[in-house]
Amino acid sequence: SWDGVDIQKPEPFVSVDEPAVVHMMCTEERITRELYWMGFGFQIWMQIMTHILRSDDATLLVVDEPETYLHPALQRYLLSVLREGRPNCLLATHSSELVGEAERSEVVLVDKTQSSAKRLVSDTHSDALDALGSRFNFALTDVLRQKMALLVEGDSDLKLLQRLGRRLSPKRLDGRAVPPVIALGGHRRGEAVEIARAMRRLIGRDVRLAVVLDRDYRSDEEVLAVEAELKEEFAVAHILQKKEIENYLLVPDALRRALDGQPSENPTDGLPDIELLLRAVTDEMHGTVQSQYLARHLEYAKRSHSSMDPATLSEEALERFRVRWETLETRLGLVPGKVVLSRLNAVLQENGVKRPTIAQIASRIGARDIPTEMATLLANLDRMTAASRVTTAT
Repeated sequence: SWDGVDIQKPEPFVSVDEPAVVHMMCTEERITRELYWMGFGFQIWMQIMTHILRSDDATLLVVDEPETYLHPALQRYLLSVLREGRPNCLLATHSSELVGEAERSEVVLVDKTQSSAKRLVSDTHSDALDALGSRFNFALTDVLRQKMALLVEGDSDLKLLQRLGRRLSPKRLDGRAVPPVIALGGHRRGEAVEIARAMRRLIGRDVRLAVVLDRDYRSDEEVLAVEAELKEEFAVAHILQKKEIENYLLVPDALRRALDGQPSENPTDGLPDIELLLRAVTDEMHGTVQSQYLARHLEYAKRSHSSMDPATLSEEALERFRVRWETLETRLGLVPGKVVLSRLNAVLQENGVKRPTIAQIASRIGARDIPTEMATLLANLDRMTAASRVTTAT
């Protein structure tokens, strides 16, 4: 679990004049040394891993303030280790890194001046970060140390990318390989470019930068043009092929599997037909989505094909929209994903079915449910972070 280090078997050492001792040795870059002489961070990590490996038969594992001596990337990786089928875990922490990496449903705020603890009620974790005295989405020191950063639109985008990455490989975008994240707060590619240029001036040309932005209602032509512009500044520049990242969770089979086993007030009724629900929910959006789609396509087409007749441009855009709307799979790439999930959950609750969480839906997505475009993006981000680790070590 620690790149570049191999742990050797314990070696008993018996002396005539001294009590028997056990030597713990490890090899790092072909140099063998005692565990005692490794850094405190490594020693703490080994202690934590030892307790985790010994906890297979336990029902509860208690971890108290594990962030001591662990740098942010290791703190984030620890959560992914604890989730790998281990016992239930109670983790006490003051680390904004751990709180930011955790799911909302996992975080309970404990204040000794209050008579009871409280769970988070928002997706932003701002209550928890306020309690810890931090509101920053990324630490400049982390960017400087790792010489890389990922620019996204929202605070939760990286978490969704990680969830999808785990469906392809357990180690894809795990805690050790996660770059510091800058949330732009929207599709602000001009701001993203300025940030990239400023980082090169501050850190140097070898800084590795990636940007992932929502497609919204942009046409294929505009997406290609925006990506070409961003690729001049970023090692990885990607515009999602679906409207926003939440659309990649709109997988009927995954939603069905997430609902299977959820408690229901009407267990005899069986599970609802997910495809029919998704069609019904999105049918209500047809007019709004079509208007947004048409407006965005016409705006870009007029800039790039100013001589073409507006009526012709409108007709072509409407025909493209009609074709994509007919099939549920392509329709689910056009609609606003967050809104669809919200409305779907409301319908499920009305029918007495407990709504699945984002984490539950993501965990039910199969590798074949992830489009090639998304799989390629995740692989490119993995390669970028791996290259940065090699550069830093060198």
